[in-house]
Amino acid sequence: MEGTPRPQGSKRPVGRGRSIEASKYLPGWRKAVTAAARAAHDGPPLDGPVTVTAVFVFPRAKALKDKPAPPHTSAPDADKTARAVGDALTAAEVFHDDAQINTWHIHKRRAEPGETPGAHITIERTI
Repeated sequence: MEGTPRPQGSKRPVGRGRSIEASKYLPGWRKAVTAAARAAHDGPPLDGPVTVTAVFVFPRAKALKDKPAPPHTSAPDADKTARAVGDALTAAEVFHDDAQINTWHIHKRRAEPGETPGAHITIERTI
């Protein structure tokens, strides 16, 4: 799916004991992941343990031009980006609860020349 991967997890206090997600871009990202997951998953929610593999492709820096992309070692954290995907997959009813994810394979990288940012996500039942 296309789009810039967004993290979940950092909260910003708004008063009276309430807080909201710090990233204003998170709701749009989660909606896009949910829509893509619903389109790809046909059938009832998966039961039991699952393995999720997520490759997050972040936008290239303009300074890279056509050079190979260096590893993505800056924010956002891979685990916070995965957390947003887990919640979106639950909302899409791919599985009942993201607590069913017993194995995560997470990779983040910068887009190669001509590649569109986004996420490549696969879900498998864990044996």
